[in-house]
Amino acid sequence: MLALRKCEPVRGLALTDVEPRQECGPGEVLVKVYATGICGSDLHIDDWHEGTLGWLRQSLPVTLGHEFSGIVVQAGSDVANLSPGMGVVVQPALYCGQCAACAAGRSDLCGSIGFVGITRDGAFSETVVVPAANCYAVPEGTDLALAALAEPLCVARNALNTGEVLDEATVLVLGPGTIGQGIALQAKLNGARTVIVAGLNDGPRLRRCLALGIDHVIDLAEDSLQDAIRRITGGQVDRVFEATGAPGSIGDALSVLRTGGILTCSGIHFDSAAVDISMLVRRRLQIRGAYSSVPADWTHVLGLLATHGERFRPMITHHLPLDRVLEGFALARTKDVSKVLVYPGGPDTLTAPTLPVS
Repeated sequence: MLALRKCEPVRGLALTDVEPRQECGPGEVLVKVYATGICGSDLHIDDWHEGTLGWLRQSLPVTLGHEFSGIVVQAGSDVANLSPGMGVVVQPALYCGQCAACAAGRSDLCGSIGFVGITRDGAFSETVVVPAANCYAVPEGTDLALAALAEPLCVARNALNTGEVLDEATVLVLGPGTIGQGIALQAKLNGARTVIVAGLNDGPRLRRCLALGIDHVIDLAEDSLQDAIRRITGGQVDRVFEATGAPGSIGDALSVLRTGGILTCSGIHFDSAAVDISMLVRRRLQIRGAYSSVPADWTHVLGLLATHGERFRPMITHHLPLDRVLEGFALARTKDVSKVLVYPGGPDTLTAPTLPVS
């Protein structure tokens, strides 16, 4: 079968034929992949920065793809809660399940993490074998294309919970990519009074945010963040979420955060950021980090997709078959698109089905 693989610890990916696994073992399920999203992490692995990705060497070659939906083809003999024909999404993080963090329900703090689609073969292929414990059933009637958004939406949900967004809060999201869009829309659905998204030379994605129902957008190529926030709010914001990976955004975020506010960082940074600690102390600001997700995030997000699915559809801008996945990667590097979905089943699956309602 065709698969998108990272074969060597250098720049580049290979679209190649691999032998599919025909059966799954105990505790596993074989999934026919429906749709797989292209993520910023996939782009980083394509580029390959040895200093930050050297730890992946031992996993190569590996099939990429960790944001996906699919249908169970086969379940291991000891798997009781999943059966052929069920729609599923997969939490890609592989936790140990035994440490104190996992026992406390904070699997996102587990120190023994691997990832489907990064350290273990993933879903840029027609089928994939995954741990049954990582699968979540897609609610009946839910569009499987929308379900492929579950993983980034869960990361966004985890960031929201980390930042403790309260009802009637004023929220600023820096970065209009998939994670930023997911944070902003879920903040709105959560009861935030005003939600603002800012980007730099990001017209198409900022317009996408407006299509999602976000209250205000700011293009920092045309306006200063401080002036725009003052104009929109009359002062500062209660919460800031950084989803850019740009170190300079940290100082900007703190400058518009009210005294006692919280900045939550979810972007991956390859360089250090300078922070005025005295200002942080005097204004009682907090900086928090958010990464990955926990089981409760998946339950919540799947509920949202079942009840508010169409609110999230504008996040998806492109649908491509697997043999055009490298074209999709090139698109995903631009600011003209939002989420690119790849369909390993071929062109016939590009019209996304919904799971039947029994």
